Amino acid sequence: MGKTTNNQHVDIEKEQDETLKKIIYEAVLVAFKHDRSLALDRNYEPYKEKEAAKHLGVQPQTMAAWRHQGIRPKYIKVGSNVRYERIDLDACKEKKRVKTIY
Repeated sequence: MGKTTNNQHVDIEKEQDETLKKIIYEAVLVAFKHDRSLALDRNYEPYKEKEAAKHLGVQPQTMAAWRHQGIRPKYIKVGSNVRYERIDLDACKEKKRVKTIY
């Protein structure tokens, strides 16, 4: 009754990770809404695929491949239109950052 499997632990950790990401994202949105200067700095118009690719320094085909493979970054799809939020593009860039130690 009290035993859990490794798969259950992984599922729980993934769920907690997603919940934490949502909480942080919502907190950032609230901060932007309350601080006009932050809101003005953020680009509220989502990027088209070509613009998003340029922002990340990759080809638009790479963005499409990532999207079809279900990997980064998150995107919004309405009808046939694909858009990317700046916050998701920046998160993707941060994940690609290489840390060096001298």
